[in-house]
Amino acid sequence: MKTIFKVAKTELLTLFYSPIAWFLLIVFLVQCGVIYFGRINNIAMMQELSGAVVTGNDRLTESIFLSRRGLFNTVMQNLYLYIPLLTMSLISRETSSGTIKLLYSSPISVREIILGKFISMMIYSLLLVGIIGIFVVSGMFHIQNPESGMLLSSLLGFYLLLCAYAAIGLFMSCLTTYQVVAAICTFIMIAALSYVGTLWQGVAFVRELTYFLAMNGRTQNMLMGLITTKDIIYFILIVYIFLGLSIYKLRDGMESKPAMLRAGRYFMVLASALLIGYISSIPALVGYYDMTNNQTRTLTPQVQKVLAKLGDEPLEVTAYNNLLSKNWFLGSPEAYNENIARWEQYMRFKSNIKLKTVLYYDSAGDNPMIKAMYPGKTIKEVAEQYAKNMDLDLKMLKSPAEMSKIMDLKPEQNRYVMQLKWKGKTTMLRVFEDPEVWPGETEVAAAIQRLQEAKLPNIAFVTGDLERDINKMGDRDYRALTNLSLYRNSFVNQGFDVCVISLETQDIPASVSTVVLADPRLSLRPNTMAKLQKYINNGGNLLIAGEPGKQAILNPLLQQFGVQLMNGTVIQRSAVDAPDLVIPDVSKFATTFSKTLAKRVAEGRKVYMPGAAGLSYRNDGQFTVRPLLMSTDTLTWNRMLPLGEDMTSSNVAITQSPDKAVSPKRRTSPNIAKERSAAATGTGQTGSLDAETQKRADALRAAMAAISAGPGTPEEKQQKMQELMAKVRKAAEARMTPEMKKKRDSIATAMTKIMNGPGTMEEKRLKVQEMVTKAQAAKPAAVTAVAPPVNSGNAKPVAQTVAVAALAPSVSVPEVDRSTAGTVAFSPKDGDTKGPFTTALSLTRNVNGKEQRIIVTGDADFLSNTELGRPRSANFLFNTAVFSWLNYSKFPIDTFRPDAEDKRINLSKDQVSGLRIIYIWILPGLIFAFGAILLIRRKRK
Repeated sequence: MKTIFKVAKTELLTLFYSPIAWFLLIVFLVQCGVIYFGRINNIAMMQELSGAVVTGNDRLTESIFLSRRGLFNTVMQNLYLYIPLLTMSLISRETSSGTIKLLYSSPISVREIILGKFISMMIYSLLLVGIIGIFVVSGMFHIQNPESGMLLSSLLGFYLLLCAYAAIGLFMSCLTTYQVVAAICTFIMIAALSYVGTLWQGVAFVRELTYFLAMNGRTQNMLMGLITTKDIIYFILIVYIFLGLSIYKLRDGMESKPAMLRAGRYFMVLASALLIGYISSIPALVGYYDMTNNQTRTLTPQVQKVLAKLGDEPLEVTAYNNLLSKNWFLGSPEAYNENIARWEQYMRFKSNIKLKTVLYYDSAGDNPMIKAMYPGKTIKEVAEQYAKNMDLDLKMLKSPAEMSKIMDLKPEQNRYVMQLKWKGKTTMLRVFEDPEVWPGETEVAAAIQRLQEAKLPNIAFVTGDLERDINKMGDRDYRALTNLSLYRNSFVNQGFDVCVISLETQDIPASVSTVVLADPRLSLRPNTMAKLQKYINNGGNLLIAGEPGKQAILNPLLQQFGVQLMNGTVIQRSAVDAPDLVIPDVSKFATTFSKTLAKRVAEGRKVYMPGAAGLSYRNDGQFTVRPLLMSTDTLTWNRMLPLGEDMTSSNVAITQSPDKAVSPKRRTSPNIAKERSAAATGTGQTGSLDAETQKRADALRAAMAAISAGPGTPEEKQQKMQELMAKVRKAAEARMTPEMKKKRDSIATAMTKIMNGPGTMEEKRLKVQEMVTKAQAAKPAAVTAVAPPVNSGNAKPVAQTVAVAALAPSVSVPEVDRSTAGTVAFSPKDGDTKGPFTTALSLTRNVNGKEQRIIVTGDADFLSNTELGRPRSANFLFNTAVFSWLNYSKFPIDTFRPDAEDKRINLSKDQVSGLRIIYIWILPGLIFAFGAILLIRRKRK
């Protein structure tokens, strides 16, 4: 060993008595400084611009040091420029000057020469590690709560890579007497080892060897904080191979041995290294150590438990890959080793996962352009063209007929899909049409958990009374949430089964874990009610989603829970959103359903509910009631009057907050109570009225005012108003002559045609007013009856008011102030009440030895396809958390991880500028001065 270190010392002295060693140190220091402070400066600038709260600055350690443009990755991409300049003269200098013969004749062995020179390179590499370590240590002080373990792991990976490059350079220096040629050969060999992993990946035997030899990406695990035995052994084996080859190459110059023997020695070095490498790569023999703060490079504990439950029985993963699918690249022969890498984190805890790929060709649902691109060609002809372009043998792929005997993949649209099999049970694992494509930890764990569950959570959506549809992608439907297989967050990819049942013709199966009744538009039939009641009495879990206007349909069912849908619509004051868009707060109890939901709610995410009814409830019955969503008390009120079509867009002005008096500018005509009474009696607000009609109108206004000012809840007052209006209509109908009825029906028909026809609401109003003018000019007999309802969608109240006015010859249409038309105002006279309001609640009780769980909501749109796509909403997270709670948290699998804490740096932009001068100018200047002094003194000697 002493001789080896003497050789190493001599080589280091030679190296540092030349300018090249100092030059490379200075250049490396400057490069590191420029990269490091460039990243730090950008973050400091963002912090100063953003203030105390900086968004988008998560994982600063990774961003500064380990990202694609981070310090380590950028430096490693340029290492091939440094190492060959250092190693090119190690042996070639000796051979070109003739001193190699002196070494041969000395008592120093070839092994000691090679090891001594390599150790000198290891020591110089430590200097390079020390330089980058300056910035690592600085980063630990500059970043708040840095990932120290990840940085130390990165330093280890960086040093092992330097040593491997040094061994390669040493061998190349043994091959030639020309130093420049040795440097070029080192460049070539490093490039070859970086890209050999992409060669012959379609050949089963060869791809194992080439992938093992590939150096590209070998440091990636260590850069990200995960140290594995197979990666460390790989670098040791690379050093072993090239040092062994170097030793035998020098010995060939000293000995006269047969060519077969010399070749045999080289082969033994390579073969022994590959054998050790193969053994070290067996999943069961690989050791792992995660150095990250939150164990982010390791499966979460819950997923580890799911894998542990598989026991010793192997898990078979069969991928079905369609040549004509867009995701062919995921399962092509060239992607074999990439697939193993994708499953490695699971093989760490379950070593006997068996991967298999079945290749076939067929029409693909994710590639619909094939027929347009190849008109008139059969599927086989298209596949032949694809195979030819990809240099594939079509005989390797199964035909559609052959695949039909193995598995029917048409329900999966013949896309890339994996089938998991364990103990004879199977389930599907899909890839998705999003940037990540590959299933994440949650989806994989859910698929594996499905294999282990004797009874899977089965969510049944009731159909038959025009409820929301789980098989359509309409704005108000539920497919994205439930069974859209291309969407990773859909229930079918999170572990749930979903189905639809018609209770009029079917019973609720015992396999159903949760029943969903979402916004029925027709009254529930007795048979349906009976089956739901039986299910509830037996302790079944249930979600009931209502809507404003569905009180009569759902309240009879909800009455047993002590819950009722309130009459009216919850209004939320907003400068930009529609007035009926409610954005309630998520209760603390609801956040206990999901850690991820709690995290997003803490970040300010909200649940959006367009068109919600408030929920009234009592908590003194057999159920324990807990609110899940609550509107704010300062921004919301319950509006009793219906919203017209002109009051549901985002540009509606809400002129009144619920804590102020009614705005005098709400309408320029008399108040709504008068207009409604006039409409009910067939009169307007202007023109002459006969004494009898005026008397009836005054009596109606007095009755309405008495109800509004009298005792009772808003719901009770609304019920009394409806009863009063029904009596008025009945009396008016009795006073009508056949001529009046005929005239009324003709006007109603004409108005219905206008309101359902083309044009804007303003154009429709003008047409109606023109029709009214003509009717008045004809001076028909006086009509003192209310017009029948006009079927005009959301514009019913407007159409009805104008229709009634048109029936009275002496009545003109009320003028509306266009500057305030369509505004929504808080009106106590109409029965409006202030918030807050509960828009979603949970009920629990113990039945048959288990906790029965029920959710009731005043809105059904928060589950819809449209609301799931609303930017920065918490709807999906809330929905998933609700169904997880309803199914006792079996699915989705909890893969929550705490947030990284390295979100800020401790430097200002001015401080960064000062440190930049020190690191990029002063430190390199000191090294330059020291090296210059040393070289000058050496030259003098």
